[in-house]
Amino acid sequence: MLAKKALLTFGTKGSSLIFGFAVTFFVARSLGPERYGIMGFALAFTGFFTALGELGFASAHLKRISENKNIGRCIGTFFSIRGILIALLLTVSLLVIYFIKKFGNGFETKTHEIVIYIFLASLVFKNIVTTITLTFDGKLETAKSQLVEFVMMFTNAVLSIFIAIIMPSIILLAGAILVSAVVALTVALYLFRGYPVERPTSDSVKSYVSFAAPLAAVAVIRPFYYYLDTLLIQAFNSSKDVGYYYGAQKLPNFILLISDAVLTILLAAVSQFYTKGDMGAMRELCKKAERYLSLIVSPLVMFLIVFAKPVIEILLGSQYLSSVPIMRFLLLQALFLTIGRPASVLIVGIGRNKLYALEAILEFPLMIIFYFILIPKSLFGVKMFGYGTQGAALTLMLMSFIGFTASKIIAFKLAGVKLNKRIFFHSLVALLSCAGVSAAANVLSFNSLMFLPLFFVITCVIYFGALWFTRQINISDIDFFNRMCNVKDMKNYVKAELKMRGTN
Repeated sequence: MLAKKALLTFGTKGSSLIFGFAVTFFVARSLGPERYGIMGFALAFTGFFTALGELGFASAHLKRISENKNIGRCIGTFFSIRGILIALLLTVSLLVIYFIKKFGNGFETKTHEIVIYIFLASLVFKNIVTTITLTFDGKLETAKSQLVEFVMMFTNAVLSIFIAIIMPSIILLAGAILVSAVVALTVALYLFRGYPVERPTSDSVKSYVSFAAPLAAVAVIRPFYYYLDTLLIQAFNSSKDVGYYYGAQKLPNFILLISDAVLTILLAAVSQFYTKGDMGAMRELCKKAERYLSLIVSPLVMFLIVFAKPVIEILLGSQYLSSVPIMRFLLLQALFLTIGRPASVLIVGIGRNKLYALEAILEFPLMIIFYFILIPKSLFGVKMFGYGTQGAALTLMLMSFIGFTASKIIAFKLAGVKLNKRIFFHSLVALLSCAGVSAAANVLSFNSLMFLPLFFVITCVIYFGALWFTRQINISDIDFFNRMCNVKDMKNYVKAELKMRGTN
């Protein structure tokens, strides 16, 4: 059943990939790098405040719900805490904007400011949506949470493409994101009917706070990982460079959605196994998650690295070719983050969140040092490397590798989960397969962009064929995917879950 839940989430993320491609294709071309960069900057600016709406309580809610605690009490506690956090997010962000305008240089243009306000409103609605969907995820009711996400993505895609074609406007495109969040909230509230909500007690609040407190530091640091690079590029370079960087982030971010597909499911499952004392099942689950993520992601990452130039031309247009080297670094970052996430989830799932937080805190100053050495040309009169956008991407790649290594070591020390050396073999085979297809295409002069989908299919055939020949995959893997992809079973599962109502 966990496999079907994961597949359903993969399906939603796959839809997100398709919608995202379509939106990026039309929006990036209609706006151009400079105006596209304004959207990227506004997203990064508001993204810095996301931590205030979370502060580790999302993981706490998933943990407590998955432990089969009093569901109504858990929901009431989380909703109360989240309401306070959303109010805090809104208050702090508006104060920061006020001080920037009052005592700083303000924003580069009025458009920057308007888009920031719209994104801030979207952020509030999205926080309310996730307050509900996290309850679905904690109860492993994946169909409900994925339906909400699908509705939000579909609404945004339709509105954004329409605006990009008919009347390309940054403000209207930002408004499309806001409208999609409101529509998603409506669907989430409908699916939430029948769930019990009880008044929180001091004990329930303490339970959430005790789990979330160590993770709060990680939540505060996380926006720096996601958004500081964009803000520094805006500070040391220009909106046009932000546009190149924002465009380069699209495909790597879509790949990270694949690991997101199993993240919440895996955390809930690991927590359940740990609560039952079944360490063997917990270890096996994490090993399988890591292996299958590597099998799926490796050929995709390597193909995009080898064929980065034509992919950028198709997705963003020739005006974004400066995004090519940036995207290659970010793709490697996505690979390390994806295959390292099962280990990170295990650390949190067994309640060692303080250790997980310590890892993030220790890595944070190193990331800041890399940023200020690699991005600016000079700092306080001292000459730096001045790699700009590529320096930011290189920093993220290095930090993801360091984080992957640290998480694997901690997971081994805590639960005996060894490093699966096969994942490196997967990447090597994928790279060689892509390189071979690229070389053959050059020799045969098949350089047209229309051949790119065919090249990917051939690459996958060579990749999986080589893994079969070297016995890295076998008939049991094929059976696993066949069972997971059974359409009839999936249809019955989704129908049954959507009919369910929350119970104690």
